[in-house]
Amino acid sequence: MKGRIVILAMFVIGCVGKNSENRNPYVTQPIVLINAGDGDKTSIAELLNRINKCAPKVIGVNFLFDNSQQKMDTILLNSIKESQNVVLTSIYQDETSFRSDTLFRQVAAAEGLLELGVNEDQIVTKQMIFVSVADELKWSFPMTVASFYDADKSVTTMHNAIADTYYEINYESGNEFTVLEANDLTWDCTSIKDKIVLIGFLGPGDKDAYLAAEGEKKYATLILAHCIRDILNGHFVKVD
Repeated sequence: MKGRIVILAMFVIGCVGKNSENRNPYVTQPIVLINAGDGDKTSIAELLNRINKCAPKVIGVNFLFDNSQQKMDTILLNSIKESQNVVLTSIYQDETSFRSDTLFRQVAAAEGLLELGVNEDQIVTKQMIFVSVADELKWSFPMTVASFYDADKSVTTMHNAIADTYYEINYESGNEFTVLEANDLTWDCTSIKDKIVLIGFLGPGDKDAYLAAEGEKKYATLILAHCIRDILNGHFVKVD
């Protein structure tokens, strides 16, 4: 698929609707990003436990998990299971699926595809919301996370977004998202209660960073936050 890009933080340890061109007014959405850095499975599990105590609406995790370390796997498995609202990422490229191990998928609340696209300048400018994979319609990761936060929005989106179609990502409103560090013990539940929480790599360094608005590099998890906000705001503008 021309202009397609896979945006994914790999963490390996050891309906077809009506055509619309909606540009709805910009609304700030309660999305909080947490930088897990280069943490291992145990640190991710501890972070999930801490977040879960604060009762967020949904936790999106922009990492893939293998099953190479039994002790760490068990710790992370239990944390995902106890959270009951964890959405994992996956990708489908060249007829091959890249997903977290079944061990983790079977206890997660859901899984969503990462399907973003670039323009002729290789700048990430667009997202797919519904994607056909092996004759089956899949929801994107941003769409899945958004539906956990606001189920009514998922119904609206199904009437406005067309399968296998790219929609622009609106960067114009800037980066108003709250960003927390996993190793910062000063933030409390008021920061994330009843909100959307995205866990991913947010530095330091350029790993998992891509050209986005005006050629500025943005981390994949931040780009996904923009995608989720667009869905919740009903921003559906088709692009090639």
